[in-house]
Amino acid sequence: MQDDIEEQVAKVLESFSDIEDLVNLLKLPDFEGRDCFWYFQQFPLFSVLEVKIMDKFIRQKWDGASDVNCSMLSYSASY
Repeated sequence: MQDDIEEQVAKVLESFSDIEDLVNLLKLPDFEGRDCFWYFQQFPLFSVLEVKIMDKFIRQKWDGASDVNCSMLSYSASY
């Protein structure tokens, strides 16, 4: 049964082409207040990570919202 669930989740994720749409879906809570990240933690759905858009999503989360590839003087140059 877990294989069937993983297959269906992978198909849903493959239907997305925009990362922002995917993030909005993953953050939506269910009727118990749990989001998709909670389910990813509770159940070993490793094959879902092989979906191409999940690679983009993980890379975006890994890079973060700010650029840290500069020196301290780059940030303080305007002062």
